[in-house]
Amino acid sequence: MNKLFENEIWKGLSGLAPIALMFFIGIFYEPLLATVPAKSDLKVLSGESFEIGKSSATIHTSNGQKEIKYECLCNYGWGTNSFANGSEITALANSLDSSEKVWELSIGEKLIYSYDEIATEKLAEISSAKSIAIPGITISFILTLLLLFQKYYGREKKKELKKLFDLLDCLADTSTEESIREGYLLKVLSFDSEDIVYPLEMIAMNNVNSKKFLQKLGHELGNIWSEMPIEEIEAITFVQLPAKEAAMTVIEQNNKHLYKQVWELGSVSA
Repeated sequence: MNKLFENEIWKGLSGLAPIALMFFIGIFYEPLLATVPAKSDLKVLSGESFEIGKSSATIHTSNGQKEIKYECLCNYGWGTNSFANGSEITALANSLDSSEKVWELSIGEKLIYSYDEIATEKLAEISSAKSIAIPGITISFILTLLLLFQKYYGREKKKELKKLFDLLDCLADTSTEESIREGYLLKVLSFDSEDIVYPLEMIAMNNVNSKKFLQKLGHELGNIWSEMPIEEIEAITFVQLPAKEAAMTVIEQNNKHLYKQVWELGSVSA
């Protein structure tokens, strides 16, 4: 997890994730919530036009004055000058907050667009929006959650490392009885190997440690080194001989290929 959070590609993606999430929600909010009503759910509006605009008009109906909103006339080859005020408008519509949304429009004897035509267009637009927005929102949301987790993980990691550093200080203190230091070693080994390998290597280079303690360190380092590539275990050359011998015994058991590589490089010469 730590390696993922340190990756430059991850840093770039996670930094953009909240912005991308807001972008997708902002751009596709209306299309994602849009619906196409059934034709049977629409009401018929009919009346004389008071004023005809490109995408809206005011008409006088038997129930009073109504404002209707429709698709731009220009999309269908018509202009506002094509119709005179007072023209009869017939529409299939559903109510919005303060107006009527038109799904089929006729002005005079001219059918501007039909329900089937506009419903097909709207369904295609909704489908297209969802095909882009849903994956985008999903990925951005997941990356945003990971970014939040990264921040939490970072805080927890700092707390964890502070505990580890305190334990390592105690472990490296050669004035402490080795039986007590071995207890500290067991606690240190509960942390991530990538966080403890370098400090353990440094302690294993100290010749003040007893042979028994160095062998114990070497054994644990052998377990860690067995999972690492040869390029990352050059410290085996510098640790004290008892630690080196103990580590090689473990490596031979766990990773014979690595054991052979170490011998071929001469990394275990006394």
